[in-house]
Amino acid sequence: MATPSLTAVRPGDVRVGPLPVLLAGALAVGFVGAAVVAGPLLAVLGLVALAAAVFLLGHPGWAVAVTVGVLIGAEATREWGVPAFETLYTPTAVTLSPVNLLTLLAVAAVVLDGMRREVGFRGVAPFGLALGLVAAALVFGTLYGVLGGKAIPYTIVSTIQTTAPLFTMPFLVVHVVRTDEQLRRVLRAIPVIALVKALAGFVVVFGGLGAVSTGLGRITYYEPATNYLFVLFLLGMLAATLAGVPTSRLARLTVPVVVACMVLSYRRSFWLAAIACLLVLLLLGSGRELRRLLPVVVVLVGLTGYAAFTGGLLGGSDSEVVQRAQSLSPQKVSRNDQDRYRLSERRNVLLALEREPLTGIGVGVDWPTRYPLPFEGQDLHQYAHFGLLWWWMKAGVLGGLAYLAVLGSVLWTGLRVWRRHGDPLVRCAALAAAVGAIGFVIVELAASIMGSDERGTAVLALSMGLLAVAYRGLPSRAGSAA
Repeated sequence: MATPSLTAVRPGDVRVGPLPVLLAGALAVGFVGAAVVAGPLLAVLGLVALAAAVFLLGHPGWAVAVTVGVLIGAEATREWGVPAFETLYTPTAVTLSPVNLLTLLAVAAVVLDGMRREVGFRGVAPFGLALGLVAAALVFGTLYGVLGGKAIPYTIVSTIQTTAPLFTMPFLVVHVVRTDEQLRRVLRAIPVIALVKALAGFVVVFGGLGAVSTGLGRITYYEPATNYLFVLFLLGMLAATLAGVPTSRLARLTVPVVVACMVLSYRRSFWLAAIACLLVLLLLGSGRELRRLLPVVVVLVGLTGYAAFTGGLLGGSDSEVVQRAQSLSPQKVSRNDQDRYRLSERRNVLLALEREPLTGIGVGVDWPTRYPLPFEGQDLHQYAHFGLLWWWMKAGVLGGLAYLAVLGSVLWTGLRVWRRHGDPLVRCAALAAAVGAIGFVIVELAASIMGSDERGTAVLALSMGLLAVAYRGLPSRAGSAA
């Protein structure tokens, strides 16, 4: 059908329905009212935000890119040195934070685009069962906590918000990254993102913006999301080197910058996880049979887990870099209030689970204090410094199964894509994600991230989304991919 030219359309031929007119009138009235009540500047900013929202609703790729950029770029903690970022994660009048609203906007953009183009919606095939278990665990834990009369309402909402990225991020990724070329483009952007974050960390260190001094400046205090991103980047670079896959000069120059930033970070757990993962990947990438390396992998993870569970060695510390490295020694644990708190917390949580091992205590329910703690704080009894215990505590055995299913599916899918995908770059990224799941488990031996940390959960979920895209490109599934 021929498309009429603009010159052939007369003004009288255009029919404007009543809804757009009413909407435009409402916006005009709202703008005037906002200008009178809040001032012209805020009214203009609100109008700009509205225009941006309308644009993003019509451009799902941009909507997802902006959402991911904010989640990765804006640290949620005040200690990092940019308090304004914290407001992005602070609940608004509608309970949801600006980041939550931005994520919902991206989801709406993807859904509207799919309905408009009639292309259908994609699933996240390798993670469907795991995410189903997560949903079931959240529903069960919430009902158990509410029916028991001990759940705190706002903590239930908070748990749902911090767990939501497990569902939203893979959905967004598989709908905006549809081709192998788009996937490769995203993977090539990761070194740039890592470099920008590392350089920003140096600004915090040498600009004195952080909360804790290192002698050189202030610690970067990067949250788990950025540290996990750094680990995945380093693993990907090592995998590419072992496989002989060419990498850009920028990516190679980013490696020492990222390593230096991690050294000046706040997380001893990521130091140990990075070292263990690099060793595991070095073994897997050496070309030997995977079954011969499994005992080595089990021993590495087991030794690290034993050190974490019995000694509380993997948490953060307020000491300087050298002192934090020295504090990995078991003899130093008793001198650190945070490490002693982890050990006392673990005893209390385990005792609570002994009384309700099958059901857990429920979402939104505080664990009781049976053993004295070095200090107290708001909502500390909603948290457990151990990922599996956090899920077990919230939803019992079902929660524990959901936790293992998610990380197990990341490991399984990553290894499968690594061994069968046709693109070398994608294979290296998949191997990094698979080994990164092992590192994630190591970190979560002393700090819960998945489900309790919104940004860390989002980075894990983004890797799941990219793996789902790569999984659709495997030879056996190429014919059925949409």
